[in-house]
Parts: sequence; structure tokens; C-alpha cells
Amino acid sequence: MGGQSGRLKPHFAMAKTTDIRVLFVRTPETDWEKAGRIAGSTDVPLNEAGWQSFRTAVEALGEVRLTAVLCGPDEASQAVARDIAKSAGAKVKIVEDLGEVHLGLWEGMLRTDLEDKCPRAFRQWIDDPAAVQVPEGEGLEEAQTRLRGALSGGLARAKPEAGAVGVVLRPMARGLIGCVLEGVPTKGLWSMIDSAPLLEWRTVDRGSLRTARQKTGVGA
Repeated sequence: MGGQSGRLKPHFAMAKTTDIRVLFVRTPETDWEKAGRIAGSTDVPLNEAGWQSFRTAVEALGEVRLTAVLCGPDEASQAVARDIAKSAGAKVKIVEDLGEVHLGLWEGMLRTDLEDKCPRAFRQWIDDPAAVQVPEGEGLEEAQTRLRGALSGGLARAKPEAGAVGVVLRPMARGLIGCVLEGVPTKGLWSMIDSAPLLEWRTVDRGSLRTARQKTGVGA
């Protein structure tokens, strides 16, 4: 993998001992997303276009070495994690709580059908998704707390001096973690999803993640 960032060196000059280098990976397109369906946590595999966009992004990234690749339990996340881990010399670690937001009865619905049947809820979902409780679904703030706790726990066990860590997330999960890292309210979820590249290097302060995790009542 050689490219924009060049070869990743085995050691980093960390600003803080709690900092760790993370390669965030957003799973690309599935047939449901292509068709305009709401996927949520439904286990839908990537389509060929999704794989092609992912491999193009990986080639542009350059050569990467990782100590581990964390991912959720769904097929798309695991397939992407295995692909990256194979070329980066890493092990895949499945973390259940890194899974996508569960959207209950909305999963599988076309966005256009949801807009027609529930125009008020759909509009609120677009304007302020955390204010909507999807029928039989997971609250967005609850999901964000779960994801932040899982990321904090997974990164806490990593050794920064050994190298970087990969984290594979489905689109909404990636957006919610992006909101945490940028300090953006969940109202910015959709723009966060739209702007997030398939692969992105970030330096994450594990101390800040741990503190936020404790404040929300999730065990450290």
C-alpha cells in the first residue's frame, strides 16, 4: 500500500503518552445503500462497487503496518478488517459493541417510503437524529455511548510503541465516533458521515475517551 502519507514508521513521536495512532475505516457501499434502503445493523455484504472503492482507497493510502484491526461482528466489517489485516500484518479482533446502530423497524425500508409514510419523523431524523426514537431501535445517544466505550476499551489494550491500530466501522457508527473525536453534536451526524473518507488516519487521545466513558457511566 505507498501513497499520500508514505511508509508508516514503526514508532511515533507522541504528544502525550495516552495518544495512539488509529486508522479509521468506514465500510463502503452495500446493495441496500445503493438502492436507498436504511440498513442499520442488518448484516448486508458489500457489493462489487463497494469493494472496488475500498481497494482504490487502500492503494492510495500506501504501505501500512498495524498491530491489530478492531471491527464489529457483521460480515462487511469483518471482510474489510480481514483484507486490511492481511496486508498490514495485523490480527483481527471482533468487538461486538463496535457494531452499527440498530434501527429497529426502519431497517430495510426505502428512505423514500419512510419519508412518505412518516414525513414528520423522517424530517426530524434528518434535522436532529438523536431526537428520534426509532420503533424497536437503539437511541442514538445510547449507541454513541456504546461505541465510545467499545473504542476506548479496545484502544486501552493496545501498545502505542508497538504501532498503530485499525478500526473498521459501519457508516453511522463511524459518523458517531467522528462526532466524538471532533466534539460535534449528533445533529452533525449526516454531514460527518458524508465528509468522512473510507480510510483516515487520526491521533486519538485515549485519556479523553476514557474520561468521557466514565462520565457517561460506562465502566472503564
